[in-house]
Amino acid sequence: MYTSRISDIEIPYLHNAAYVLSLREDTKGNKIYKFRSLHVDPCGECAISYYGKLTEQQIKEIMINFCYPMEDKCYDEITPKYNIDYCYQNGHHANGEDEFTIIFTPDGLDYTKI
Repeated sequence: MYTSRISDIEIPYLHNAAYVLSLREDTKGNKIYKFRSLHVDPCGECAISYYGKLTEQQIKEIMINFCYPMEDKCYDEITPKYNIDYCYQNGHHANGEDEFTIIFTPDGLDYTKI
């Protein structure tokens, strides 16, 4: 499954995680996380992307919402690793797409069975 709309996410856990993050605003009322896409592969693993080059703290917040459905984690317990847990992409400049961050969920976690 691939979607660029939160409303089209069919897996309740993933939909709820994306929706909750979409509500986050800074002190000026600007959305902090601008959803780009979600891809769930045939094994149930997924990658989610947000526009912009997210900070490590923002990546941790996304990981807390998406990557640990059966555990409670705090920020200090998470150490995201570049090209393993997340990566930055430059976008497709031909169609004007901006830079974005992709967060990868843990290997072997099948979201279709949660």
